[in-house]
Amino acid sequence: MATRASRAIVASALRALAAFGGMAMLAEPLARGDDEPARPVRVTYDAPAECPSMSAFVRDLRARSPHIVVTRESPAFGLAVRVRREGRRVVGQVEVSAANGTTSQREVEGESCPDVVAALAFIASIASVVSVTPSESASAPPTAPAAATPPAASVELTPAGPKPLASPSTTVAPIVDTPLVPIAPPPSAAARLRIALGGHVGVAYGLAPIVVVPLYLFVDAARPTEGAFAPSVRLRAGHAESGDVTAASGTAAFASTTLGVDGCAGVALGARRSVEIAGCVRLEGGVLYARGRDVTPVRSALRPWVALGPALRVSVTVAGPVFVELEAGAPIPFVRDRFFFASSTTLFRTSAVGVAGALGVGVAFR
Repeated sequence: MATRASRAIVASALRALAAFGGMAMLAEPLARGDDEPARPVRVTYDAPAECPSMSAFVRDLRARSPHIVVTRESPAFGLAVRVRREGRRVVGQVEVSAANGTTSQREVEGESCPDVVAALAFIASIASVVSVTPSESASAPPTAPAAATPPAASVELTPAGPKPLASPSTTVAPIVDTPLVPIAPPPSAAARLRIALGGHVGVAYGLAPIVVVPLYLFVDAARPTEGAFAPSVRLRAGHAESGDVTAASGTAAFASTTLGVDGCAGVALGARRSVEIAGCVRLEGGVLYARGRDVTPVRSALRPWVALGPALRVSVTVAGPVFVELEAGAPIPFVRDRFFFASSTTLFRTSAVGVAGALGVGVAFR
């Protein structure tokens, strides 16, 4: 029984086939006589490692159209197959080069790379018949008239497997020289940016004498690639307050407001790339504010904060575009400020290496 994903790929393949001459052509590749001359085809194939190899694609193609002969030369008919992964989806394209010099692209997408490649082989086998030139049609031996034309019947199609779509005795519509219509090129990489928005709640030490609980908001931009590599850039803003901190010389309250940018290189794991682990370099800047209490006179200080350090992030997609993530970082300040009430008594000095962690949730817009 076909799965929902397989049925979706079949529907996508059938929509692509409509541009190659209609449903009447579906049974043609296997219905033509055994005396049909070999048809040389130039095939180029580009797909991720998780997909079937080029030899597997060619075997599937020839199982559907036995008269196709793959050659390295430059015949009039060519097929260029490209498969890429975009997040959880696998997108396949087949570009057909016709005898008259025009080209056309058709696209199929699904969740399984083998299913998408099988659908592309299915489309390519039909295109090899639809794109027959007038000279080829004229030189073909005449077909004996059928005794009677059978009534139309519905045929259930499957996207994969060498099982023929029609028996050799089936009467089919004549081959029509249908021009291929060029379509727009695929979207650029910039158009395929994935944008995500979210927030974190964290813990941090190094900006105040005690552990503080900062809150963050972030916007993330990532460019999906065909492989597992996943580069991204993130902009985030955060704020934290310590509350009152009491020392022998008095009481003070600390607060920090920061704005940071992360440059990350990650790897996506799992069949659906639902888990992503990224290593980042984080640069952040902002201000530290301290205000003394129960001291005379009341004192306060506002100091700049600039830090650079590594960060590690793990993101897991939980449902559709929603993901949760856990991250840890170690900010290293450029300047370590000292806060005191009297010059001989240090209330707090920023840490040489800070410690920070956060748990958050976000939504990705693809």
